[in-house]
Amino acid sequence: MLTVIFATLLCAAVIPVLGKLAIAYGLTDKPDNRKKHIGEIPLTGGLAIFLALVFAELAAPGELMPPMLFGLCFVLVILGLVDDYKNLSARCRLYFQVAVATLMVVLADVRIESLGALFGGSDVQFGYVASLLFTVMCTVGVINAINMIDGLDGLSGSLLAVTLSSMGVLAMANGNTDTALTLFSISGCLLAFLFYNSRVIRERATVFLGDSGSMMLGLVLVWYLVDMTQGTDPAISTVAAGWLFGLPLMDTVAVMMGRVIEKRSPFEAGRDHLHHRLRSRNLSVGSVVLTMLAMHCALVLVGTVNAATTENDTWLFWAFVILVIVHFAISKRYFKVAGAGVIEVK
Repeated sequence: MLTVIFATLLCAAVIPVLGKLAIAYGLTDKPDNRKKHIGEIPLTGGLAIFLALVFAELAAPGELMPPMLFGLCFVLVILGLVDDYKNLSARCRLYFQVAVATLMVVLADVRIESLGALFGGSDVQFGYVASLLFTVMCTVGVINAINMIDGLDGLSGSLLAVTLSSMGVLAMANGNTDTALTLFSISGCLLAFLFYNSRVIRERATVFLGDSGSMMLGLVLVWYLVDMTQGTDPAISTVAAGWLFGLPLMDTVAVMMGRVIEKRSPFEAGRDHLHHRLRSRNLSVGSVVLTMLAMHCALVLVGTVNAATTENDTWLFWAFVILVIVHFAISKRYFKVAGAGVIEVK
């Protein structure tokens, strides 16, 4: 626990220092037609979390994260910082994300080989090539899902903290204390970040996660979800992992469904996510975050309770599919998206 405390306190100390440097060098998020915050906000929350984990790794008695994961996170942090500063094209970001995901599979052999008994009977299994392609697709999807949900102060950080800490508990219960230590350390860093980012705690955010943070944390989440769901003694069933990812997965799938139906790019920027829809109902930022956090906790609880068994995989899978459809239908019923940027409330 000393490692967890050290990482948390170090992250809390580094954030204001990096914030001053970000303002001095222009690494900030500026308000525009889509971004309604006040003033220029540093985009160094993700960098602070990464640096805290690096120094915690040096101070920890054992290995906090695999070297390969640290290396891939470093690539995404640099990519995110460049993107935050220069606004890279979506295609450029996609190429790098695919490359990082491919290296994760090829060099670290972290890949999805089985999906569990989705349709009853035997497990759905992949050969190597199908496993590689599916894992890369899922990795890129999760990285972008975290980026898409990062639209309100305190939202992505709080959802990720719940997911990663619950995974830490499951890793501990399965006897994997090294993984638990890593997940708790990252959760601690996220709590430190939320101290500066969440409007539940302060009037307005003084730092944002940035693309560097959302991409890095998306990769970390995928790495450990795959690591904990595959192999001979998995700590989490593959289907339960979807519930642990919870609200970001559900909302991203529903939004992409809507965009494809409307013949729009599923990856374009827009204000058609759940947090935008709730805000259009004149709810405060804090109220929206707490509402979505409660929904996410309920999904994570279902995944946690069913994590250790595969007996319920089939009904858990279809229950999640039904929830996505219901979420999509309710959004279409009560909200109308005009183009990519404006929500008109019926």
